[in-house]
Amino acid sequence: MPATTRTMSKTLLSSISKDVEMHLPKVSSSKATLQKVVVKPKRRQKHSKHHIRRQAKKKPHPNQDSKQQKPARGHTNIDLSDPPSTTITHWPCRNCDCHQGVFEFLVPICVNCVNCGHEMNDHALPDFNFSSWNPRCNYVCERQDLVSSVLQLALNTGMAVIRATPLVGKTTLLRLIGYHIILHNPELEPVFVHWLPKNRRNNVPYQEYLDEQVTQARKDNARYRTHNPKARLIYLIDEAQGSYEDENFWITELRSRYTRSSPIFVLVCLYGAAGISEIQEPFIESQASKVDVLNRIELRPSKSSSSCMLFKSHETLTAVSKWILENRLDPDSVDRVAVAEYLHSATDGHPGMVGLILGYFEMLIAQNIEKRRRWSPDFCHEILVEHDFLLEFLTQWGRGVWTVVGEQHLKNYLTRHPSCSHLKYSDVADALRKVARLPNGYTESGTNKTDALAFCYKMGFLHAEYLKHESSEVTYIFASPIHRRIAYRRLIPGPPAGTSSDTITLQQACLNAIERFSPSVLHHRSPSSNTSCQSNANWGIPEAVFQDEMYCCLNQELHNLPILSEYAETKDGRIDFFIFGKRWGIEILQSGTHGRLEEHVDRFKAGGKYHKWGILEDYIILNFCSKSSLDALKIKDIDTQSHIRHVVIDANERIAQVYTYDKQLQTILNLGEGRTRSHSPEEQTSSGESDIRMTLRDREIELEQVKKRTEEALKK
Repeated sequence: MPATTRTMSKTLLSSISKDVEMHLPKVSSSKATLQKVVVKPKRRQKHSKHHIRRQAKKKPHPNQDSKQQKPARGHTNIDLSDPPSTTITHWPCRNCDCHQGVFEFLVPICVNCVNCGHEMNDHALPDFNFSSWNPRCNYVCERQDLVSSVLQLALNTGMAVIRATPLVGKTTLLRLIGYHIILHNPELEPVFVHWLPKNRRNNVPYQEYLDEQVTQARKDNARYRTHNPKARLIYLIDEAQGSYEDENFWITELRSRYTRSSPIFVLVCLYGAAGISEIQEPFIESQASKVDVLNRIELRPSKSSSSCMLFKSHETLTAVSKWILENRLDPDSVDRVAVAEYLHSATDGHPGMVGLILGYFEMLIAQNIEKRRRWSPDFCHEILVEHDFLLEFLTQWGRGVWTVVGEQHLKNYLTRHPSCSHLKYSDVADALRKVARLPNGYTESGTNKTDALAFCYKMGFLHAEYLKHESSEVTYIFASPIHRRIAYRRLIPGPPAGTSSDTITLQQACLNAIERFSPSVLHHRSPSSNTSCQSNANWGIPEAVFQDEMYCCLNQELHNLPILSEYAETKDGRIDFFIFGKRWGIEILQSGTHGRLEEHVDRFKAGGKYHKWGILEDYIILNFCSKSSLDALKIKDIDTQSHIRHVVIDANERIAQVYTYDKQLQTILNLGEGRTRSHSPEEQTSSGESDIRMTLRDREIELEQVKKRTEEALKK
């Protein structure tokens, strides 16, 4: 039976919940393969102000109740207390008196507001691009429930503290709160503050620093509404973890008695007390730990509050819906609700990751990658799990994700900050590896705090939360299943659980690896471009070239699972490749003759050299040859027949023809530079000089620790 290549795999995400799994179609809509993507940001299209606004044809949508009356277009302002499932809302229009944008999913797609006819980009504040309250993110969800909850908490107590990992939408939430206040709360004066540590603001006292921000905010806010001199100040402070060093700010402002005239504070922080080492950073422990649990909003829901930074399912649906509208996709080409459910499950509703994935999908649309495919959960899963594209995309854009860039940033921090001089990089990697193996996170008791875990939390790679109120136990967890999957892939050899590579057969793995072969490498070794027509003697591609390509490409296919080359279990013979974790053996031949092939077959048979080792569960013999030298073998043993494949590579045509032992064509593989090791994010590792530096640094720390233990022992 022909092997199934990677691009045909439709395994579901291991972390997907059962209720979402039920919505996944049983049959893929297409078998079109994904080609290499050039990872570069798409410039958003700017529409002219004189763009002709289309009016949607008024015909019922198949998902809408036929009895429900569609609102007439124009200034109608429909009742949105229970909007239909095919409708999304947006902000008021800046070009007319439309109080709320309403957009419908009709066929053909219409990007104009039902109420006023203006586009979604017109539903914003004047000069919105230069406003402090511009969320500056695509497919923004207004998050009215969370905005109202945070604002009410701040009004009731004088302070709300939001803590979560990078790129979860904390800054966006602050801007949404400010936008809401501008539109609905004239009695409040929102002041956006990007908090700078003392050394970055010339040691200006915090009060003087805040006063400067107030002056600028009042000037900016006056562009959108009449200035109210009696308005109460509400500070919306971003990167507030930088304020932990300002002890007077916390004592004077945040812990003083709250009155009706006191300013209000909403602070978003990358990290707080949970998970931070009180020995290494006592000032953080002393400030942040004293914020009452009722004043906090965390990444995930807690027992004290159901409000959290993660999207609710309907908010993920809103983001997906706006992605469809902004990219002018045909609604019939997208399983809108099912795709939103899949993304919500795959990300746990992580706003930043949902936005990054949709931005990545937009890039695919710009490059016409998806032209032959319907946007379904299957297709989305194939993109996210079975390919390297998202990892490469996040390497350029994603903060708080264990990509090559994120790893290098952590290494630089370790070497430059004296507070980390006791931390070994190997301990940090082990800590991340420990959490990556556990879907529900790793819980650590208060009596056994690990500085490496606390450091990963502070750097934004992990989220930390107390198991329960006033408990000393802290749970460390990745911000989303996607964050964990990427870390698992880069930290733990072997395919992640739930991917097709996890259950792949030896033959499938080899064929997938051959698909990764570089045609240019093989082409340059060949004296003639038409390799399929050459004689055996003049074929010109040494056996070592095929071994090198197979080693590099198979290593990538198996996600760095150790591959031992020229392996010998005893003194009697060496096998070309042995994959210890799978107990697989691979032999590579170049233009093997009939006799030579039979000799290699005998090594694997009962009583043969390799069989006697007792370590092989499966094996394959790959004979790379020109078509003219292809030879049919006469093998009666059915089991042995399945372990032999002839591979005829035409570097000029960029194809590999795979034949069975008896010269029957099994499949034709398309070779592509885009799948080779040189273009893969797995090769963009931080190995080399930085790894050597980390190794030497770790050894110095170990020697210092041994010296200290010896001195302490002598004192006793």
